[in-house]
Amino acid sequence: MRELRVTIALILALALHIDAEAQEIVVKDATQQSVSSYVASNYTAIVSQTPTQEAKHSLEQAQIPSLRYKNTLSVGYGLLFGVVYIPLFDMYTKEYNDIAPNTSLSGQLADSRYYWDTERAFTGITIEYSHRIKSWFAIGAKGGVSFKTRAKRHIGTNELLYRDNTLLAAALLNMRFDWFCRKTVTMYTSLGIGLMSHTDYYETYVLPMYDAAWVGITVGRRLYGYAEFGGGIGGLFRVGMGYRF
Repeated sequence: MRELRVTIALILALALHIDAEAQEIVVKDATQQSVSSYVASNYTAIVSQTPTQEAKHSLEQAQIPSLRYKNTLSVGYGLLFGVVYIPLFDMYTKEYNDIAPNTSLSGQLADSRYYWDTERAFTGITIEYSHRIKSWFAIGAKGGVSFKTRAKRHIGTNELLYRDNTLLAAALLNMRFDWFCRKTVTMYTSLGIGLMSHTDYYETYVLPMYDAAWVGITVGRRLYGYAEFGGGIGGLFRVGMGYRF
């Protein structure tokens, strides 16, 4: 009987030992799984927070105003005549000179009573809208106006006899290529092609016309100033201001 009790006690002790080891294994497995899950989740979070090259590029573009905003509106003024103005503005002067002069004595006396006053010219006043399609390319429209006037007056009384005006007005499709972009500075080249109307004392007619900025630079963020060296309806050298939106 005593031996039976000892055997039962040994069996119970062995069973409890086995159960304790099993519970320890389960706890270890659960702990390992928890640690693995924690490490995996944190690794995923860290990886997801690390910006990709595409995200870095988008972030850099967002910090450059000329790339961040797709639309621009600008106005400018040409400080120097372009070669295009020489034949266009002189057309009406040639027409006056081509008229046969009045060689009679009375005609010469009548002409001698009048004189031409100083010519005034306003050249290369432009307004432009552009929409960026690519980071380096924008397309838009440009309008330009130039004006020249002179008056014929009486020598004695300075009374106005009549005034001769010449108006050049152009509408162009404009393309712009940005080749240097930073936070406050952008450099570019642009080309516009369209039509221009020439209106003077005698008639109005339409001609093909272009405008080009061989080298242009903007300085600023949303509100910026610009300067261009080019040719066409805008003149040789132009300055102006613009707004990005």
